Amino acid sequence: MHLRSLRAEKARKEKASQLEIQRKWKEDNAEPAPVEDDAKSKKKRKPAEESKPSAEKNQAEENGAAGTSTLSPEKREELKLLKKLREVEVIEKVLQEGKQLDPPQREKLERKADIEAALQEVKRALAEMEEAAAKVAAEAAAAVAAAQAKAEAEAAAKAQAEEEAREAAAAKAAAEAAEREQREKDERDRAEAAAAARKAAEVAAKQKELMQMAEAGVGAGRLSKRMKKNLAAAKKTVGEDGYTAPGVQADDLQDEPEEAKAADEEEIEVVERRPQEEAEEEEEEEEEEEVVDLRKKKAAPVRPKAKAVVASSTAKKQKQRLEKKQQKEEDEAEEAAAVAAALEAARAERAAIGEEMPRLERYWRIGRRYLPLWLRDYGDSRVFKE
Repeated sequence: MHLRSLRAEKARKEKASQLEIQRKWKEDNAEPAPVEDDAKSKKKRKPAEESKPSAEKNQAEENGAAGTSTLSPEKREELKLLKKLREVEVIEKVLQEGKQLDPPQREKLERKADIEAALQEVKRALAEMEEAAAKVAAEAAAAVAAAQAKAEAEAAAKAQAEEEAREAAAAKAAAEAAEREQREKDERDRAEAAAAARKAAEVAAKQKELMQMAEAGVGAGRLSKRMKKNLAAAKKTVGEDGYTAPGVQADDLQDEPEEAKAADEEEIEVVERRPQEEAEEEEEEEEEEEVVDLRKKKAAPVRPKAKAVVASSTAKKQKQRLEKKQQKEEDEAEEAAAVAAALEAARAERAAIGEEMPRLERYWRIGRRYLPLWLRDYGDSRVFKE
């Protein structure tokens, strides 16, 4: 209300100053008429004014009252004094022309100094009032600006506090999610490590068992080869007349192939008892059939050699199968690791995108919602709403 009254007062002052300027311009450009002519013209115009309809007269009176009611008492007093001063100036012009003055005109001329003094006093009072009004307006504007700045600061502080609370909640949720994901990843890693350890232990046990079996087969082959060498050396020492080398008996020579045969049969039984897969068992059966065929031929020098070769070839095949199996397992492990790495990278990328988009959306929403009041549309109700 105070600001409205100040604006109204300012408008009244501007209007009065414009009227004063127009009046002075008209007085400067108009020719002064004698006092007698003015009196005659007033007398002539009076019947015309009296002959006006009462409605038009009332309207004119209302317009005059409305024009003067908007002025302050000091301003009305100034206008009255200015009017009297103009009358005195007209009287002075009449006096300069050498015309006679009426007693009322002489009284007005004598009161010129008082009128000018009163006019100066009124102008000084108006200046003081304008200064006070300007001071009050400045104080009011400063108060309004301070209140607006305070309201904006409070709104900004509130928005910042809410944003910090939301960011803290989001950070806490992200930390909990990261911790949960890390815990699940650790559990998966432990499970995978345990499975890999079990698999490695199984592979190592199987490899050890196969190596033991291979060593047992190679040892039997070497023993048969030694026995064959001893038998050949003994046969060379026997002549046509039944001569034998010192320390070697004919009975021993006759019994030695049977012992070698028994040793070979024991080797075959050991080979048959090896725990192998079905394919290996079929191959062993074929090899055993070959050994049996060789045994049926009753070729003592050839049979041990064939068995040794079979045992060594079996060990070599088992070793090759083991190496192929290990290579296949390593390839599968590398492929699984590559697939896991690709899945982990894709999961990390999706997680990064999932974290980035809500943050951008939140910043955009907050930026639109908490713009300053002077940047928003008039009547926008979304300024301080959640």
